[in-house]
This record gives sequence, C-alpha cells and structure tokens, in this order.
Amino acid sequence: MPKTPDYFNDKTILITGAGSGIGRAAALVFAREGTSVVCADIDEAAAERVANQVRQMGAQASFVQCDVTQRSEVDAMVASAIADFGRVDFELNCAGAALERNAAAIVRDAEKQLALPPGTKAREYEAALRAVAE
Repeated sequence: MPKTPDYFNDKTILITGAGSGIGRAAALVFAREGTSVVCADIDEAAAERVANQVRQMGAQASFVQCDVTQRSEVDAMVASAIADFGRVDFELNCAGAALERNAAAIVRDAEKQLALPPGTKAREYEAALRAVAE
C-alpha cells in the first residue's frame, strides 16, 4: 500500500484492539504515515508490544489497557490519549469478541453477555466528545 501524501502526519489515532490482528496491522500502517498511535487493548502486554513496534518505526506511541465494554475504562482510555498527545484526531475500533460456536456455549455466552453490547463504539465517541468539551 503506497504512503499517503502527509494527510495523517502529525495527527493522533486511538485504536482499540490494537494488540493483534487488524488493530495491530492498522497501528503499523498509521505509524508509517507519521501518525501518533494510541494502542488500546484488553491485553495490556499486547498493546505495549505493538506500541513498541510503532516507536521502532519512528512514530510516537502510547498504550493503555481497556475493556471497551466498561464505560469507566473507555473514559480512562480517551483521557490517557489526550494526556499523552493533546488530542485525538481519529478513532478506529478493532476490539471484538469471538464466541464458541456450539449450542451450549452460545447459551452460556448469551447468559454471561460476553458479546460486545450495542453502543460499545458509541461509548468511545461519547468519551472523546466529553473530554473535548471539558
């Protein structure tokens, strides 16, 4: 994928699910573009590893542990991003949950509500808007 002409340079992106998969890949692409990357993941060690990879590419990075199903953690994630970089220009939600695919597990998972609840992504936006308004 070719580099863009400085569109993302000197901007900040907050990526949930940045510790692996699509979130990790996105963090590395944005790092190449000169974007400061906030790596958020439920797995703090994975988020830290990706943040270190971003720094090795020459971009700024921070990491934060965050369970996006918990409003207080989303608020803290956004506050951390703003404290580290002064602003958040973009957010990319790559956090998700995979459920086992047998009937008994689906029932158990539904009872425990392990799937991300509706509005999870909206919590990130709400937290960011509240932080900007303050």
